[in-house]
Amino acid sequence: MTVNEAKQKVETLKEIAGDDEAAHGFEDNLRDDFIRYAATEKGKVGRIARIILTTSKIDFCRWCA
Repeated sequence: MTVNEAKQKVETLKEIAGDDEAAHGFEDNLRDDFIRYAATEKGKVGRIARIILTTSKIDFCRWCA
């Protein structure tokens, strides 16, 4: 993920902000994409990101309104 890609995704989110459900899903995906990107980095940040990514394997109902 580049800085420009991140900025474009934020602009897209602003554009769809009137649709709460779509914006929520888009934001969730953006955060997940960033964590996955950070997980490819070496060092402390990458290690933390890889730990956080393991939460997707925890079995519980993820509720959205």
